[in-house]
Amino acid sequence: MKDAEAGNVAYAVRVKSTDTIAGTTRYYNVDAANRRAMIGYTWYADAAKRTPVNTECKLLLLGKLFEQSNAIAAEFRTHYFNGASRAAIEIMGAKQDGILRNHTIMPDGSLRDTVVYSITAGEWPAVKNNLLSKYR
Repeated sequence: MKDAEAGNVAYAVRVKSTDTIAGTTRYYNVDAANRRAMIGYTWYADAAKRTPVNTECKLLLLGKLFEQSNAIAAEFRTHYFNGASRAAIEIMGAKQDGILRNHTIMPDGSLRDTVVYSITAGEWPAVKNNLLSKYR
């Protein structure tokens, strides 16, 4: 986690087989002292949705956090009404920690409820096996 002193590390997501940019994702709110980071701000082009791209990215990001940076937890957050994102996070193996009600004021003035998920270091081996099983 030492390479993330500023608290944010953004990545362009490139599909090697086609050499095309598929989207972006990042670590954010990196807390090196507590060995945890959030993963998100993930957006993909329509052509990358419902493909292995997100699974591969999460496998790489989580592997780096847990296996290279010795993190104790990775956190994910999404809008309560973002069903696609919530399903993807849950299928990956993250567990819901709770809902931050009226967490954010949206540009239109509405209030967003934010769903918080996490994966802990102890859960990482099972989550890793789950992600790897999607390639077999």
